[in-house]
Amino acid sequence: MLPTFVEMNNTTMKRMNKWWIVCWMTVWTLIPAAQAQLYPGDANHNGRVDHYDLLYIGYAYGAIGPVRPAGEIIFVEQYLPLLWERDFPGGVNFGFADANGNGLVEWNDFLSVYTNYGNTTDTVTELVIPEGVVGIDQPLTLQTGGIAMQVTEGYELDIPLILGTESQPVQDFNGLAFKLVYNDNYISSFSLDFSESWPKADSALFYFQHAIPGAENGLDAALTRFGPNGISGFGEIAKLHIVIEDDLIHLLPADRDSTEVVVELKDIMLVNSNFEMIPVAGAQMTLMVYRPDAIIAVPEVPVEIPFHLYPNPATHSLQLTCELELDKVEIFTTQGQLWKHLDWEGEKTQDLLVDDWPAGCYWVCAYTSKGVSRQKLLVLD
Repeated sequence: MLPTFVEMNNTTMKRMNKWWIVCWMTVWTLIPAAQAQLYPGDANHNGRVDHYDLLYIGYAYGAIGPVRPAGEIIFVEQYLPLLWERDFPGGVNFGFADANGNGLVEWNDFLSVYTNYGNTTDTVTELVIPEGVVGIDQPLTLQTGGIAMQVTEGYELDIPLILGTESQPVQDFNGLAFKLVYNDNYISSFSLDFSESWPKADSALFYFQHAIPGAENGLDAALTRFGPNGISGFGEIAKLHIVIEDDLIHLLPADRDSTEVVVELKDIMLVNSNFEMIPVAGAQMTLMVYRPDAIIAVPEVPVEIPFHLYPNPATHSLQLTCELELDKVEIFTTQGQLWKHLDWEGEKTQDLLVDDWPAGCYWVCAYTSKGVSRQKLLVLD
């Protein structure tokens, strides 16, 4: 027997009601996630792509979640259709760390930060980073011995950046991001070398540097482990390489023989394996940049004779090795004052104690039968 019109209508209505209920539940489930707007590279969802985003990507590294259809890493608004299961402390979802939308936080998500670096949305929320207190919190320092370093044109410096100390080591390092800025334009090259960084002892470390976008001079830098994978230690995390401009006569004001350049570590974000922020005390150093004619001349160098100083910088002692037999070695301050005269005639290798020297820069001049050569030496406390 065929159903009547009314029976067919009731049956259809019941089916339609069920269909609408299912659709409504599906839409209701998706609405909160569909409202999540994502910009690739902005892993912390604060409206700006910068080095701090790398700590979020590093912490979420290896996490998996829903694929984002038609995901791409160009800096345009995209939608996160489904939130991932995990959130960072503070509520940002792990899905924001998946820049390319493939459902896995991996290497290409790091690259999205480089690709989109400095881009911002219409609204930027500044990160709140706890400020460390010198003498109380973990220190991040520029190891210069605490004195103004005296340099002139063409001078090159390698300054270790030290995180933690033997008496106050970092107990649970998972990531670090900071700014390294300087206040004037007498520097021609400013870069970091992470090759001796202690958090990469097991090779599980990603590191990054980028010129600060905008008018500020300096670098943004970040180091992060892969996943929640803390490590403990202390010592050098990077070496800052500085080259002074080689034409100071035209750069310095005519009525001045020298100027101060201040280099500062600031806005330091250190996170542990729970992604908790740890306060870090920053530091600064001063370079006294002199006109070349304001410094007493160090002996001329007519011939380049290979000799080596190791380690350099030095804190306790170093070894000088020369390919030719030495006649003597003289050491000068950067003002041209003779600091040490060493009669090392006939020697090719000698050890030199520097633990009682004032911290600072020196010229080491090696004299041989073929002439004289010199190298810069940095002595640290």
